[in-house]
Amino acid sequence: MKVKNITYILFFLLLQPLATKKLLCEEIYVAVASNFRPAIERIVEEFGEEGVNIISGSSGKLYAQIVNGAPYDIFISADQLRPNILVENNLGIKDSQFTIAIGRLAIFTINKFSYNDLYDLLGDKEIKFMAVANPATAPYGKASYNFLNNLDFYDEWEGRIAHGENINHAFTMVSTGNAKVGIVSLSKILEKDITNFFLVPDDLHNPIFQDVVLLRNSKDKKLANSLMDYLRSEKAKNIIEKFGYTTK
Repeated sequence: MKVKNITYILFFLLLQPLATKKLLCEEIYVAVASNFRPAIERIVEEFGEEGVNIISGSSGKLYAQIVNGAPYDIFISADQLRPNILVENNLGIKDSQFTIAIGRLAIFTINKFSYNDLYDLLGDKEIKFMAVANPATAPYGKASYNFLNNLDFYDEWEGRIAHGENINHAFTMVSTGNAKVGIVSLSKILEKDITNFFLVPDDLHNPIFQDVVLLRNSKDKKLANSLMDYLRSEKAKNIIEKFGYTTK
């Protein structure tokens, strides 16, 4: 009987360091729009703290998950609208919200092309499909439609636009040959070292302001606040600009 009790005590003592380590190990979840994932990965690497987990997807999908109780700590959207709504509904902390980046659009193809300019490409009726992120859930998709409408090219492309769930999916549709051209973020173009592209002038679409907000239900405000502070730093801004964004 004494041997049995001693065994239980030893087992409990062996567990103590593991339990203590688990309690001391801070951990947060950052929900980030697909286009911004490479940038936030580099920022987190430079941030240097352990326990930062990154989950990416379309802004609309991540927003829906947050509204439905997903345990995220920080939300980096590809727009301002969704962070604004989270703050209005007391799901985000108002004073924490700020614009982390301003995005750019680019239209590209994997194969070489001989178009003289953006207008020449958009006027090519031989192109069967153009890949664009879904405008209902992806702000870059919404900006892409805004761009096509502003140039009066939307009617010409109606029926030839294929929707990707997000920027990454739209890019994959072109890289796999399911679409000849695509409109994605400049950051994606730089990430993949694409050379066959035209940068879309930023006066041809509504600004793509990407906001970040600390979520009220964050389980580890200390680590989350520390990362939020770092996101405002000059070091973070320099990284963001290297990935094809502008910062305020």
